[in-house]
Amino acid sequence: MSDQVDISILLIAYNQRPFIEKALQSAQSQRTSRSFEIIVYDDASTDGTQEIIETAAGADPHVKPIFSSVNRCSNAALRIPLEAARGRYISILDADDFWTVDDKLERQADILDADRALSGCFHNAQIVEGDGFQPSSRRWTPPTQPERVDRVTIWDGNPFATCAGMLRRDALARISADWFDRFFLTDWPTYAVAAGEGELLFVDAPVGAYRLHQRGTYSSVDETAKLKRIAEFYRFTSQALEDRGARPLAAAGAARLFGDWAMDFTEQGKRAAAIRCMYYAARIGDVGGTLGWRKWAAILAKAVK
Repeated sequence: MSDQVDISILLIAYNQRPFIEKALQSAQSQRTSRSFEIIVYDDASTDGTQEIIETAAGADPHVKPIFSSVNRCSNAALRIPLEAARGRYISILDADDFWTVDDKLERQADILDADRALSGCFHNAQIVEGDGFQPSSRRWTPPTQPERVDRVTIWDGNPFATCAGMLRRDALARISADWFDRFFLTDWPTYAVAAGEGELLFVDAPVGAYRLHQRGTYSSVDETAKLKRIAEFYRFTSQALEDRGARPLAAAGAARLFGDWAMDFTEQGKRAAAIRCMYYAARIGDVGGTLGWRKWAAILAKAVK
């Protein structure tokens, strides 16, 4: 096999024994004329996931395992396989998700080959609940999602499922290693980095299944921890991309997102979460210029009532 391949699949696992075989099979069965590799990074699983990876690697030369001796619980779970990747294009697949079509790689590589101004492209994903493997009719990205996402709008929320995309590796090249290791939210920060180099294209047809369950590295954490991760994303990613003018874009996005979430949480009776959102909106976001202090105060007053 040559030193370079067209596509690097980064399959990231931690204690996903019930699901990783399905993820691996969906990657191995891709029909494409392009060369690809499957870099499987295991973040120190203890449930037998590593044994499944070893078996797959022994049977398929495309599968290249990386086993961590410690659970890093940070974006290092993406940094390490990304540094090992040889492909021009990168597709990330969490071990509890899977692809539902066998030409996902071919479709997306065709798109990026045809439009070199794009830094990435995304399809939709269907949601699968719990431990099953039958995707529901629900889709992760709503059909109202604009076809193109640029460096401004990417800060307003995460529109894409991790399993549904492909990015140019070059679009991620300017980020320092320590940025990856400072917090743990792998997908949205990566999209924000790529969008700084070129637009992201969205195609509404689903190509993967995104799993919602209690063992997910994000879905399993409580509301407070999720909000903290989002706040850290805004803070650290805008710092890392400051030379590309990201700080004011991130501040505006944070004010809008946390303000909207605060109103939603208030309506749901989750007043503590709403107050925390208003705190993050004020600390990280451009409240005065985006949300307005009068509106911020009105939302906060409603939350504490």
